[in-house]
Amino acid sequence: MKSAFSIFLAVVILLFMSATVFEAEATNNSQIADSLAEVNNAIVTDHELENSFSYCNSDEELIKETITFLLDIKCSQLTGEDKADYDFQGFWYKNADKNNGLQYFEDYISVLKRTHARANAFFYDTSVTLTFEDISIEGNQAFVSVYEWFRYKDSRIEYNDMIAISGVGHNYNLELIKTDNTWYISSIDFHDESTEMLRSDNMSIEELLDNRFGAIEFAPPLSNNAIPDTGIMSLGIITSLNTSDFVTYATTYSSESSGTSSYNSLFPNYYNNNNDCQNFASQCLWRGLGGIENSTSISSKSRPMVSSGSYTWYHGTNKYDCSNSWTSCTFFGDYINDHSFGEGLYGDIYSGINNACVGDLIQYSTDNGATYDHVYVVVGASGTYGYRTASDLIVCAHTTNHQNANFGDLYVSSRIWRTIHVTHHWRPIDSPPVE
Repeated sequence: MKSAFSIFLAVVILLFMSATVFEAEATNNSQIADSLAEVNNAIVTDHELENSFSYCNSDEELIKETITFLLDIKCSQLTGEDKADYDFQGFWYKNADKNNGLQYFEDYISVLKRTHARANAFFYDTSVTLTFEDISIEGNQAFVSVYEWFRYKDSRIEYNDMIAISGVGHNYNLELIKTDNTWYISSIDFHDESTEMLRSDNMSIEELLDNRFGAIEFAPPLSNNAIPDTGIMSLGIITSLNTSDFVTYATTYSSESSGTSSYNSLFPNYYNNNNDCQNFASQCLWRGLGGIENSTSISSKSRPMVSSGSYTWYHGTNKYDCSNSWTSCTFFGDYINDHSFGEGLYGDIYSGINNACVGDLIQYSTDNGATYDHVYVVVGASGTYGYRTASDLIVCAHTTNHQNANFGDLYVSSRIWRTIHVTHHWRPIDSPPVE
């Protein structure tokens, strides 16, 4: 009897243990399924995610699915509100140095999520397209180049019906190592201007966020050359900046994807020099001031370009056939600051960004204002003039390419910022019109 009871007790314990294990496995599988469902519901991809990649028939397929899964989760982390941080350790090679871009990748996601949290913002209606440009496999090591095109709607820009979709593109160069028939990522290299200072300036995430949401101070103009004040200047024709044409040009010839496919082919570009930002900004102003989009007008440097005199601003149809003021952030600012007489562009320069309006240029300096490194063009603005924050502004840019991006995801207040407000173009009254 005692023996029978012992057997019965053992069976009961075994059944209980099995039920517990089954419940734990079911719970774990349910969590995985829920996580994957969340990813699939949040974004649109060309791949259907599954719990395992056992269906893959080759190392190349395994590598593609591993990277696809990684970037799907990344994009899902940026979608919606109040999402818990994802632990990416399962993707990383166990002996990898996290300084090889792995920590930077995690920090990039963290910065954007916390930027959105502070701004009470979120992405929605997202989609991601991946293009695998190169996969090289050498034994248990692989080298991959992949382009990610992430498109989204931003809750901060719903006020502007003209802007429907924003986006950003990233080129990733990854190294993977295969162990136990599984590919793990040992290195990621990619560039994102909004968090580059985590590396270059050795900032912590909280320091970066504190700088991004720095105090707003009202800034009077640094220069005020908008109104010509001489009798000779009054005998001329003023063409005001048409901000509608400015915005249409900026959004037509910009993109969140890399490369130059969206650029205006009538103008040369400096994409391969990673230096096309002011060239693009000048084109937007040129069109907003009445520039005509044909090769004859551009090659002859017709108005509103100015190709002679003390203050030139022009670009022809050949590369480097241009004034420094057309392609250099620093020189364009000098042009607006110094130009007080004669044909050309007139405007104001403001310290900071709180006076920014549609049609303005926003530039930043990393050497305390000695030179300026990059420029964005403003295509949308909300909030109150004089007190606008970065999240109130929508921008486009070249190198790095951006289309309808919320400036709150790019701005860091520790840099020196200035806003250039071009008001008009002036030409003598007896000069011929634009041909």
